[in-house]
Amino acid sequence: MSAGDTDYAFNGYAPDLGGMTQTEVMGRGRIHQLIDDETVALMESRVRKTGVLERLQQWTDEDASGISVGGRPSLISEKALLTALLLLAKEGTSMFLTSVRDLFMFRLSATSRELLGLETPRTAFVGHVAEKNRWYANTSRAFNRINALMDPFPQERRHSKTYTQIQEILRMHDEVLADKRKARLDEFTKLFLVMTYNEQPRDIRRASKKVDVSFDQTYVGTPTTKGYSRKKSRKSRQDRDRNQREENPEARPGRCVRRLARHNRRTRRRAQRANRQHHS
Repeated sequence: MSAGDTDYAFNGYAPDLGGMTQTEVMGRGRIHQLIDDETVALMESRVRKTGVLERLQQWTDEDASGISVGGRPSLISEKALLTALLLLAKEGTSMFLTSVRDLFMFRLSATSRELLGLETPRTAFVGHVAEKNRWYANTSRAFNRINALMDPFPQERRHSKTYTQIQEILRMHDEVLADKRKARLDEFTKLFLVMTYNEQPRDIRRASKKVDVSFDQTYVGTPTTKGYSRKKSRKSRQDRDRNQREENPEARPGRCVRRLARHNRRTRRRAQRANRQHHS
């Protein structure tokens, strides 16, 4: 019997799981280790230090319509979701929504739940599939609330599109809205980068007044005076040669002179080969 069969086809309150435990079935084979309260509090404080929570609220108020009937308060706040993503990033774990859901359900203590404003999930084996689906839906809604404020291309991505549908999406694309949300996305990223920089030791923060940061494999400028860049070195050498030619045009031969020198060398080599063939 597989884990999927156990989830949906057990009978009674004590199903026969063989050698599997209920915790293993609920965790889908994963080990859900409890995260200590100090680490959760540290990540939560860093989220607050970024200032993104205030900016998210301002953007929400800006996009909200003037008339609203209201609704039920969110079960998962933006602070809780961003804190969970930082915790997963600290572990080096993939930041999937299912991982965030499992973190909310199984890996937080009562103190951490109170700090993040989360309710206590039902941990009984019976009905745990519906409980996990409910927590996933709430996690997804919390993520989409944030994503909707900063997504420059707010199209449905769940299903593949035909060529006609893609052309219609491109035709209806709002450039003004895209630029507005792209600016928000840049600010959101910048706030986290600034927080990360401010969390560094003082000697690192004062290594240079100008620091270059990159997240891919492109060149990253060093904050010190000694550094090497093949691209920048080639460019500086070309600039130096150009300046020398401008200051002293006779410092390097022109193209015609170089071409004549190559022609003379070829002529001499041909003459030498002909002379050797004649003597032989």
